[in-house]
Amino acid sequence: AEVSGLVTFARTRRANEALKEARARGDYRRLYLGLSPAPLPALPARVETEIGIDPRDPRRRLVNGGRDPKRAASRIAVRVETPHVALLELRPETGRTHQLRVHAAHVGAPLLGDVVYGGARRVTLPNGAVLRAPRVMLHCARLELPRVGGEGTVVVTAPPPEDFRKLFERLGGDVSALEQPCG
Repeated sequence: AEVSGLVTFARTRRANEALKEARARGDYRRLYLGLSPAPLPALPARVETEIGIDPRDPRRRLVNGGRDPKRAASRIAVRVETPHVALLELRPETGRTHQLRVHAAHVGAPLLGDVVYGGARRVTLPNGAVLRAPRVMLHCARLELPRVGGEGTVVVTAPPPEDFRKLFERLGGDVSALEQPCG
């Protein structure tokens, strides 16, 4: 898989409707962690564009263009930045295909391994070492959604997998930054 982490599946019609309603109300929240090459330009706290289907390749998405464009909004923040890598927090407000990948690239922070949207597959360090991103370095670390038919909220977290952790560490990141609470 290109992206790691948590995924929700509704197993009943009632759960599916509840998820749709939670998304519409903004009660279905997700936090992703991403790795981008550093240094980064100044990033806006919020990105809002339209995202459409690339007419030349229906697997790709385009910002402010393409077929059937739909509003998309994301929040992007730098959790930590080293000379070679930035650990991003990405929070989608809408749910468009490839939304976080497209928005990160659009603001100048393409994700490592995301060659479809301009991300580098390899990073060369000053000492000549070449590090490879085996996939898109994007991980869903936290889901928050209301309980179906009950009071309260379900919160689920998942630490990044080994390939994400290793690449971050080899690029000079302190893995304790990956273990900070995702709130």
